[in-house]
Amino acid sequence: MAKKDYKKLCKKMKGMKNIKWDNNNIFPIVHENKSGPYVSNKLINRAGLVAIKILEDEKDTIEKAFNNFAKKKYNGQSYNIKFYFEDSVERIKNASIIHPEGDVLGYNDYATIRVCNLKFSSEELIALLLHESLHYLCTINDNGIGEKFEHQVMNSLGDY
Repeated sequence: MAKKDYKKLCKKMKGMKNIKWDNNNIFPIVHENKSGPYVSNKLINRAGLVAIKILEDEKDTIEKAFNNFAKKKYNGQSYNIKFYFEDSVERIKNASIIHPEGDVLGYNDYATIRVCNLKFSSEELIALLLHESLHYLCTINDNGIGEKFEHQVMNSLGDY
């Protein structure tokens, strides 16, 4: 499938036909006033298919964003960046529901994504799975880049 086929996939899926993206962002537009049902495994699986398709279709865009970060961080010095897209896909496939604690919507424990049992619109759920899948996506010189810098890269890709 060609780049951006995840948009076509959404058009065919129940509850996801009206999802929109802004410009070249890989994250869907999340409307603050839009709510959805309580999360279920069925909804996670459906949103996960889209998040995985985004990782596949936008692999070059994602790698470029992390490489741009590395170039700035290492300011002309050499660096070795490695990507682990397969691990990110597995985290999405292994996503599960947990009881909410504090103001966290979800988190990533390296092996899986934990989604809090709350109400999510389809856009929010796709964005959450995509966001959490991008944590630990790459290493630079065999070291993680840290949550602060991961969030900077995600923001450059359109994360809310």
